Amino acid sequence: LKTEYKILKQLNLAEAFISHNKKSYLVQKYIPGIMLTDYLQKNQLSNMEKKALINALEYSVTALHKKGIAHRDLDCSN
Repeated sequence: LKTEYKILKQLNLAEAFISHNKKSYLVQKYIPGIMLTDYLQKNQLSNMEKKALINALEYSVTALHKKGIAHRDLDCSN
């Protein structure tokens, strides 16, 4: 978690890294937005727009993986 904290802090996405009683906690910033499932329900995207959205998400996750960050519960609700 210390490595993740350092990387996220550089990206201005981490608030704090706390160690207490041999447990470590990473506090991340809350970034307001809409869940993907809600966005897709509210917007009638064409197949081309859906493909572009998926490509953007894939690019973002790949960029994080290259920096050693793995999203532990990636799904449409978060």
